[in-house]
Amino acid sequence: AEAKRKEAEEKRAAAAAAAEAKRKEVEAKKRVTQQKRASLPVQSPTAAKLERPPSGVPVIKSWNQRPDGGVSGRIYNSRSFADGEFVETSPITKGSIENGSVVATKSGSRYFLSAEPALKQ
Repeated sequence: AEAKRKEAEEKRAAAAAAAEAKRKEVEAKKRVTQQKRASLPVQSPTAAKLERPPSGVPVIKSWNQRPDGGVSGRIYNSRSFADGEFVETSPITKGSIENGSVVATKSGSRYFLSAEPALKQ
């Protein structure tokens, strides 16, 4: 009876050790995945490239990304600026900074980045 009790105890200990090892392995994989995600550029889940800007979103043409994370270029269809006026945005916090995407600043201003050249230079 004593031998069976010891054997059962050893099996339980081995199972607990295996479960703990598996838990640690899963946690390590989660950390690696989180580190990889943290190193990716910020993108919204709907950062699909678009042919045309959404209605009401100003367009920036002949744009360049600035070192501070903002974008500069010529703006069109804006309520605040004349068509073709040169603008510099604050740093982009949402969206992918590439042609055909809508980006947003911290304040919520949205812009469509166009591959088309500006009409005014």
